[in-house]
Amino acid sequence: MYVATRLIRGTGSCFKTCGCRLQSGCAHPYAIRFRDGTGRQREELGYPTQDDALDRLTQVYNEKRSTPVQQAEMKRTLGKQRFGELISSWR
Repeated sequence: MYVATRLIRGTGSCFKTCGCRLQSGCAHPYAIRFRDGTGRQREELGYPTQDDALDRLTQVYNEKRSTPVQQAEMKRTLGKQRFGELISSWR
């Protein structure tokens, strides 16, 4: 299985949250940061290897790209609404 070591611009980022001097050798887990379909920034923690973190980041990117345009727009507009607005439109 091929794992991209260089990510496409706008995909997100992969990093460690620890303060170790040599992060490549420490045992702390990796984390990823990305924007979901609604445009909000998300962070997921707990990936044991960099390859696992990059695989998940690639999966998130592919899911975002394969979402139909209308559905993505609807998610963005619903994500921007406040709770009161959402309830009033639901009724």
